[in-house]
Amino acid sequence: MKSEITALTFALAIPAFSQNTVSTDSLPAVTLSEVEVKGSTMIDKSDRKLLIPTTEQTRLSSNGVDLLRNMQIPMLTVDIVNDQIKLIDNGTLTICVNGREASIHDVKAIDPRTVKRIEFHESQSMRYGGVDAVVDYIVEQPTSGGNFMANGNQSYIKWGNYNVSGKMNKGKSQFGFYGNFGERYGFTQWRDNEEHYTTADGRQFTRSEKGLPGTLTCPWYNASLDYSYADAGKNIFVAQLRLNGRPDLLAEYIGDLSNSYSSGTQHVTDRSTLDYTRPALDLYWQHNMEGNQSLMLNVVGGYEYQTSSHTYSTLNYGTGLDNSDLFNKITSRNYSLIANANYEKRWSAGRLTAGVRYSQAWGDNDYTTSGINDRTRESKTLIYAEWWQPLGNRFDYTLSLAGKQRSFRIVGNDPTNTFDMIAAAKSRIKIDKHNTVRLEFSTSTDTPDANSLTSALQDLD
Repeated sequence: MKSEITALTFALAIPAFSQNTVSTDSLPAVTLSEVEVKGSTMIDKSDRKLLIPTTEQTRLSSNGVDLLRNMQIPMLTVDIVNDQIKLIDNGTLTICVNGREASIHDVKAIDPRTVKRIEFHESQSMRYGGVDAVVDYIVEQPTSGGNFMANGNQSYIKWGNYNVSGKMNKGKSQFGFYGNFGERYGFTQWRDNEEHYTTADGRQFTRSEKGLPGTLTCPWYNASLDYSYADAGKNIFVAQLRLNGRPDLLAEYIGDLSNSYSSGTQHVTDRSTLDYTRPALDLYWQHNMEGNQSLMLNVVGGYEYQTSSHTYSTLNYGTGLDNSDLFNKITSRNYSLIANANYEKRWSAGRLTAGVRYSQAWGDNDYTTSGINDRTRESKTLIYAEWWQPLGNRFDYTLSLAGKQRSFRIVGNDPTNTFDMIAAAKSRIKIDKHNTVRLEFSTSTDTPDANSLTSALQDLD
């Protein structure tokens, strides 16, 4: 795919009401064995790096994503075009705010002046879901006042990104809102394909597709309302109601198709559409106890309505006749409930994490062109324990054990039940400040989801 974007950026100033802040952490201060200190902006601890923004970086930033980009952290890339924060090696990354998992839109609603530090976790616990790294914004909550932010990016080819957010503070409570719209219209894309086939009787042939300009349209929107309560670092409660979606997504590929076993050229059109809406309610509670202990509980209830379609057609240039004309359409409604409870205890010698995750999903999928309607049910329970320990300044290891139980089915059929034990051993060796060696041994399971059991047939090309 090829496209060209020239963006003009504008940002409204951040008018702030009178703001009295407290300097207490929203998370307890925990001291593990430090490795070394590199200047005043980075503290390298055994399991994470503490990155403190400078006054200049804060002054030049309009939101939390902007701040991260201005801090120029070597391990991360910030993509303002696609609204993404990624690891430099394309590993999996979780973004958090005060220990709570958050989206990039939550980060864009952060006032940079309230960010005390950004923690980059290199030896993160299983409470984050087994990702490669974690970026955690440690943000202080003002006791009065508020702020309002608005910014936007616009290019001449109907590419734009617009954001608005605000927060009001009163005592230990904070009320906030966020809105985002990403305009993605008028893109042109194309592809060149070459496919090699071998038939059952040994014959070989090649199909070649020479790309012609097609259309790409992919707008999105996000909105949220939230309430948070912070009690001097002892208790944190966040309730967030959010809505996101993609209206009228269109991805179209057009080209000229030829093959090695016959003469002539065909005109091919491959078009996919998608439209979805996802409201969700997210509740998070964290209780910090004496002795460097924490208890976390997160419950998320969500709904999704989605329609998708796929069209594939070929037209013979010589005869003007359709050689193929395929069409598939799916309408689905999905409900989900996810609960995650974690306990964490820290010592100077290491960290113990234990937890349980439970998820339940209900789906209703209507395969319109196949005349099949599937209702799916799926549940999963994961119980785990993990121990992490540093040995000296350059070596640490992690041992974990988990049990995973799953049940999934299409209504009317017998359920499929599985239970698996999952073990992992990881170690990290710091050679110097620029080089690290990681070793990992783990077991894993890969089982289908309920949607994979459908009997609906879909011809793609």
